[in-house]
This record gives sequence, C-alpha cells and structure tokens, in this order.
Amino acid sequence: MSFSADPKYVSESIRYPAPARRMGVEGKIYVQFVVDKDGSITDVTTVNSLGAGLEEEAIRILKNAPPWTPGRQRGKPVKQRMVIPIFFKLAQ
Repeated sequence: MSFSADPKYVSESIRYPAPARRMGVEGKIYVQFVVDKDGSITDVTTVNSLGAGLEEEAIRILKNAPPWTPGRQRGKPVKQRMVIPIFFKLAQ
C-alpha cells in the first residue's frame, strides 16, 4: 500500500499555540487517523499528550489537510488507519 500527502503541508500549517510557546513546550505528537477510500481523512485522534494545546493543533492540521492518495489492495482503493508524528519545535 502507498500513501501520499504534501510533506510541506504540515510544516507550513502549524500555528504554535500561545500557551505552548509561553511555557516552552516542544515535542512530538503522534496522530492516528483513517485515510478513506476517496482520500479524505477521518477519525483523527492523538495517541500521546504534551499539553498546552499541541494535541488540538495537531488534530486541526490533519482535519484540514488536503486529500491523501488512498492505499490500494488488489488494485482497489481501501481504507487504512495511519499514525504519523507531528513535531513541534520552537524557533531558536
């Protein structure tokens, strides 16, 4: 199976939450979601927590993402559960 999305989308879409910026919170949020047969993203949740609004931002980014190329099995598009990391790093 293959999946694809614009790799620049996530990095260009991050709006670092003010509380996280103020508290200096950085880290990696794992986001679980389903890529549907039509490429739409559904059932978005976070697997871990860093607090300070980072989970909500990671969910917002995925919910607003453009369609992905769905996985294929025997030549037909299929639903596929995915988990990806989203990195939050404050600029130095």
